[in-house]
Amino acid sequence: MPRIFFALPVEPDTYWQSLLQESKKQFKDEAITWVSINGIHITLYFFGEVEMSVIEKIIQEAQKTYNGLSCIELKLLKPVLFTSHRKPSIIGWQFAPHAALIQIHKLTVQLVTSVGFMPSTQNFVPHVTLGRVKKVNAMKTYDNYITQQPPDIPIYINKIVLYKSTLMPQGALYSPLWETSLSKI
Repeated sequence: MPRIFFALPVEPDTYWQSLLQESKKQFKDEAITWVSINGIHITLYFFGEVEMSVIEKIIQEAQKTYNGLSCIELKLLKPVLFTSHRKPSIIGWQFAPHAALIQIHKLTVQLVTSVGFMPSTQNFVPHVTLGRVKKVNAMKTYDNYITQQPPDIPIYINKIVLYKSTLMPQGALYSPLWETSLSKI
């Protein structure tokens, strides 16, 4: 059974390429598995393993749910460390709150509930993951990371994708199963 999730892909432009390269330099002595530049996204909902017949139902509901939505212009808010600051497992960037992004997340929760899945119990923190921490060698590197100021550039979200996630030794490989474009503002 495929592992699937809904996400908002972030276009891999020169800004993200530069940000990822700078992060790799900053964390050069740390044990981190970096995401592929083509895999940067904001996760809306992770289903886990799902049967193909259920995926077909999810796609039918998604076609109705996400119809007529507009592109979103987001701004970065701050660098983040998950699971906790002192024991990070993920490094990334959080986005500033945006009404349209919150609305898409609410629609996603309604969609997954309508096809029989439980909504996540975690708060929705819109972010992109840049890397997964395997081992912390120097906590000071992480302390310095979270003090960075975000650049003031717009980040455009122009589609919603249902991805299949295939776990590989070098990291997850994401393949689109379904997508819809968000209309221009």
